[in-house]
Amino acid sequence: MSIKGKGKDGSGVSKLAPRPARSKATKSKSKSKVKGIKGSRATKATKVRHKTAEEMGYYRCVSCNTRVLPGKEEGCRILYKDRHLILCPKCKPNWTFYCGRGYLRMKDYQKVWDKQAKLTETVISLVGKSYVVDEIKFPLWAQGAGGGFLSFDIAVPIYNLLIDYHGEQHYKTNTKWNRSKASLAKQQTNDMLKYTLAPANGWTYMVFHYLEPIDNIEYVRHRIEGVLMTSGLEGGS
Repeated sequence: MSIKGKGKDGSGVSKLAPRPARSKATKSKSKSKVKGIKGSRATKATKVRHKTAEEMGYYRCVSCNTRVLPGKEEGCRILYKDRHLILCPKCKPNWTFYCGRGYLRMKDYQKVWDKQAKLTETVISLVGKSYVVDEIKFPLWAQGAGGGFLSFDIAVPIYNLLIDYHGEQHYKTNTKWNRSKASLAKQQTNDMLKYTLAPANGWTYMVFHYLEPIDNIEYVRHRIEGVLMTSGLEGGS
């Protein structure tokens, strides 16, 4: 698959089983470690089962996780009533919901994270701004180890492509975000889940490592083309 970008003006787009009970002796042993990430790929995902908001008896905002009692949802945007998933009044103005494809996207491009913003600009230069989504959530299937809703940094829906930028906090402790091994383990568990959840739901997922030259257009083009060619998934809209 080849990507031939037409600039930042968006004038066009190229075709691009339950665990056995443990004895007291076994329980005293330390918990198994979460496997790390080699390169920009994780090695193993963990299946999780979380109670739905409906089972817990309240509505839940997919952006900030605010709980709203049934009957108090006035002013909220109901996304999936049977699953009790909403956008609260505070978060509602910031998101656009694409019901047909089951995702939410931020209305404005995020510029808080410099490196992520730089990668977004590079992807835009390849396929056009009209085809790039910044900050995207899939409330029906992308939930993390703690039950929260996972976000993906960048998406190109026409290619069914999801992209994350991983800074040092995805690989190391003693960073601004992960100051403990427990925090890093949770981060890496969620990273590994994405590698399983995305393709299981029809999306190709890839990661750019913090040492990669994300401002090099040809390098990013080559990486994306390679992933799309080997994914075997067809594009969407």
